[in-house]
Amino acid sequence: MKRTVIIPDHALAAILPPQTRSTMDATRADILAVTVNRDSSFDKIDSTLIALLRQTYNLRYAHDMRQVNQALSQQQTPTAILLTDDGMTRAKNTSTWERVLEYIRQGGTVIAMGRFSSFVKPNDIKPFFQRAGLDWDQGAYHRTTLELNRSAIDEEIARELLPRYSQKALQLKNVRPEDMWYKTTEASVIESAVFAPDSAHDPGLTAVALAKVGKGRLGYVGDVNTEQGSHAVVLAMCKQSMN
Repeated sequence: MKRTVIIPDHALAAILPPQTRSTMDATRADILAVTVNRDSSFDKIDSTLIALLRQTYNLRYAHDMRQVNQALSQQQTPTAILLTDDGMTRAKNTSTWERVLEYIRQGGTVIAMGRFSSFVKPNDIKPFFQRAGLDWDQGAYHRTTLELNRSAIDEEIARELLPRYSQKALQLKNVRPEDMWYKTTEASVIESAVFAPDSAHDPGLTAVALAKVGKGRLGYVGDVNTEQGSHAVVLAMCKQSMN
């Protein structure tokens, strides 16, 4: 008796030959989600964001470095790459990260988001971003409210973002003010049912950043709880990658 095997859409998109993939939704731009750590549950936890992305883009998946390299070898490379977990930070994947960095320098956009901030090892953060020429490093980890930094964002993009929102996030330090999409204010406090509401204001920290690297951009979204405001950030960064 024959059994019917049903392949999920994201798996089908990953294994289809390039010539077939290129004919699927040809009018849409491609977004590549790099999901190496199967324990990250990106599909389940970030299902709302995934649905929003699919309204506008062809969302493709790469589950290992071979598939990332294949995507970067195509004549039409992705409009943006989402690093949904810590897979690219691992030492064994450095050569692929260097190739991704070349993609950025040539005009591509890469965003570390989703489960990246939950799974990345603290000692891997600084060397990972250093390869891109950035001094970003691990900062504070707590929930607080951050405010939109309008001076760092095009007015058209800013209209699609929340003016402020609360998020539990792994923040980064050593981010240039002009690269901070959101920042704390004097009203920001640690929001916790356990810890005192001490001030969380630190002008040198941010949980949302987008920096120019060569002709392209490298972004970071440190939110660990998939807040609505972070969905808007990822969508906006993807939209900006098309400008």
